[in-house]
Amino acid sequence: MSNSGDETTSAGPAVGEAGVLAALDDAEMGIFVLDSNFRVEWLNSTAATYFGLEQAAAIGRDKRTLIESSIKEIFEQPDRFAETVIDTYDDNTYIEEFECHVLSSEARAERWLRHQSRPIETGVFAGGRIEHYTDITAQKQREADLTRERDRLDEFAGVVSHDLRNPLNVAQGRLEIARDDCDSPELDHVAGALARMERIIGDVLWLARAGRDIGDTEPVDLAATVEDAWTLVVDGATDAELVVAPELVGRTIDADGDRLSQLLENLLSNAITHGGDGVTVRVDATETGFAISDDGPGIPPENRDKVFDPGYSLSADGTGFGLGIVRQIIDAHGWTISVEAADSGGARFEISGVSGSDD
Repeated sequence: MSNSGDETTSAGPAVGEAGVLAALDDAEMGIFVLDSNFRVEWLNSTAATYFGLEQAAAIGRDKRTLIESSIKEIFEQPDRFAETVIDTYDDNTYIEEFECHVLSSEARAERWLRHQSRPIETGVFAGGRIEHYTDITAQKQREADLTRERDRLDEFAGVVSHDLRNPLNVAQGRLEIARDDCDSPELDHVAGALARMERIIGDVLWLARAGRDIGDTEPVDLAATVEDAWTLVVDGATDAELVVAPELVGRTIDADGDRLSQLLENLLSNAITHGGDGVTVRVDATETGFAISDDGPGIPPENRDKVFDPGYSLSADGTGFGLGIVRQIIDAHGWTISVEAADSGGARFEISGVSGSDD
């Protein structure tokens, strides 16, 4: 084992331990093994790469000195890193975990690391400490991208709410006045356009501010909820037809009732928008959920991965947000949704992973 002087090198682990440690040399996480004096008994090549160290030269060095002289300077918060790690040597009784940001230089890439360390309680390294460093750069990048996306969407929602809703309200008010003076069918087109604008505004605000959470789940009558949703979305002048499979009658699923209603309304409305006034929409039971299909024109295979993207629509009358809301509600429940061709040639949306019961 190591002597007390900082520059005295370790004799290194015994042959058996050396074989085990050698097997960990190319592990994806960086590893330090410290003796009871907190000298480096061993580090793998991954750790050496993360910290810009020479593997052989680091073995036997006092880890406190190594941190102060070579390691801490690579971090965005060097003093905080040094203090947090050295505290574990002063009191080697607890498990430590934190995230740290390595700054880029000519010799190394920028990365985020998760430090995890614990005391070694048994074996030849008893009284020492083992430290793991896991590269979480990709995870931090995804988190940063998601934060930027949410910030942009929230900013856009603010613009929508303030700058569009006010003139929309004015236009709708003027339209009612115009109807009193003129009974032109052209005003119906204006009303339809304003109604579509209002739907877009409502969808954008929901996507930006409702989040991915759901309320409490409870048994919800699926067939009854489908019928209620159909009543809300179908126009009295349309010949669209709803067919609910008999095996769905009396079936309950565990769901947030309000969000389930919104999901069904959007899927049924989507079928009518794309299938036309004479579309037939079927709701069938599946082994792990249910499916909604129609006999409309269907969705080309190359577009099926895009239909849930906010703002994407295959119809001039669609808002492009309805199916994005569907995906959020599906994800919040822990379900999955897939799109394929229906037997009738139209689109089929299958929701899976749904729990519930049959009466």
